[in-house]
Amino acid sequence: MPGRLTVLITNIAFAFRSGTEIVIDQLARGLNARGHRPIVFAPYVGGPLAAGLRLIGIAVVDRLSEVGATPDIIHGQHNVTTVMALAAFPRTPALFCCHDFDAPKDRAPIVPRIRRYLAVDECCRERLERDGVPKDRIEVVYNAVDLDQYRRRGPLPRRPERALVLTKGAEHLEVVRSAAAAAGLTLDELGSGAGAVVGDLPARLPAYDIVIATARMAKEAIAAGCAVVVCDHRGFAGLATSETVAEWRRYNFGRRILAQPPTEARLADAFARYDAEDAARVTDFVRAEDDLGSHIDRMERIYQAILDDPGAIDSARDLEALAPFLEDFLISRDFSRPWAELYRNVTEDESDLMEEALSRHTGKLRADILQGLDHVVQRVEQALADRGESGNFYKKSDRSTSET
Repeated sequence: MPGRLTVLITNIAFAFRSGTEIVIDQLARGLNARGHRPIVFAPYVGGPLAAGLRLIGIAVVDRLSEVGATPDIIHGQHNVTTVMALAAFPRTPALFCCHDFDAPKDRAPIVPRIRRYLAVDECCRERLERDGVPKDRIEVVYNAVDLDQYRRRGPLPRRPERALVLTKGAEHLEVVRSAAAAAGLTLDELGSGAGAVVGDLPARLPAYDIVIATARMAKEAIAAGCAVVVCDHRGFAGLATSETVAEWRRYNFGRRILAQPPTEARLADAFARYDAEDAARVTDFVRAEDDLGSHIDRMERIYQAILDDPGAIDSARDLEALAPFLEDFLISRDFSRPWAELYRNVTEDESDLMEEALSRHTGKLRADILQGLDHVVQRVEQALADRGESGNFYKKSDRSTSET
């Protein structure tokens, strides 16, 4: 185990319950429990995840000037924030973790000071190679599951009764509903695609026999002891079984294996293949291979290997290597460059989450506006009364009917 390290973890945002933000939460908590000092940096910060880390003494900042220490290592997620951290701490070595096969924010910045590039599955490994990362600097590190948080439910029933669909998209929900109804399953729906984002999924999962999900959500549901049908709005893979789980894990239960369109017939067949005993074997596999403790062990070894790398840090070489990245990602008049796609990706893909966050403030904003309006009305009415004119020109009862 390395000595106490200060690890700066970056992300494009730390305010919602997206995949990379859950990764940060788990990584920071795991490192903190080992005696390290994780610090989270994201340009947009807020919400319960940030509050939860701060509550246990983990710094979460939106300005690099607030980091308060020179980190021993930069654990970079998302290229723009990784490059920001490299510039702020020019003597600190780094790694970069790729979470998505084609998202612009996951394109690897090729910089000598980034000593390791991590891929969360085989698709991301291929993407890193496509971006120009040397193969000997790439490691595949699968997503972990906090087994203390995702506790295993009791044995599954012989026949399933309750199902849950977890999704970021909605296009497949009608066929899921039809197939579940035909199979006699009571179906609940969660996730941004269903318009219901929750923060207590680990506590909810034990109530379900079958979960329809992909990627991290599928792995977490498997770890919790549920039978899982890998399917979302992008495509359908089928029921995760003891025969398929190892291969599907290599692709993070996601894009590469979603080879067929979701249909009622395919989902009905997956529900019919439900096998409580085999689902238990699938759960055994995931809990043995992807527990958070083993993941933190692996990260500590990677950090130490980076720190033991004898290569000297040359900030001038780093800056020179960053020139192509900056040309592509700083705003310019060339809208065909990746910066434009990144802007669209960040604003459009996160708009539903931004709307959810902003909705919490609209009630207070409305109250503040109405309070200010009442104050103005009172002053005008008083002024009219002083002049001997009628002041009842705007009744609250009139306004109350239009407040919705």
